[in-house]
Amino acid sequence: MATNYLLEKGHERIGILIGNHDMYNAQKYIEGYQEELLLSGKTFDEGLICYCDSLDGSDMEAMERMVSKGVSAIVSCETNITFDFYEYARKKEILIGKDISVISIGGVREAGSIVPSLTCIQQPGKQMGIKAIEVIANRINKIERGNIKTHYFTPTLIEGGSVKQIEY
Repeated sequence: MATNYLLEKGHERIGILIGNHDMYNAQKYIEGYQEELLLSGKTFDEGLICYCDSLDGSDMEAMERMVSKGVSAIVSCETNITFDFYEYARKKEILIGKDISVISIGGVREAGSIVPSLTCIQQPGKQMGIKAIEVIANRINKIERGNIKTHYFTPTLIEGGSVKQIEY
């Protein structure tokens, strides 16, 4: 959803910042990113995937690499990394929403408290929690057996001022 939104806004060179690459969600984000690029006829460049961690400072290095590769937009897959990118951009005098676009998966609560306000993807946390309880209860009560099923939920796009429209 995030990559597609940026493509619809005219961005062609889109990077993605991801935390722990061993996590299931990280792999799903990459699959979605790659799929949306390929479906739109764009080239998938593995060099525009940057793994980083805000705790060890590697996110600042990843951001520097990403900007040096000439991306016009970034998908950030973790709230902490998103806010670190805002700090990085401020220090480098890069204007988010003008010089570069940023969309975050998560960060909804904080989205309006930064300038420019953050465009983000809101995960349906309440629905996910209810479903998790239902699945656990069904397993405990032996109503549901066999292989564990994957459940998918529809996120919501919340538009802020961090993504610009590319004019041709």
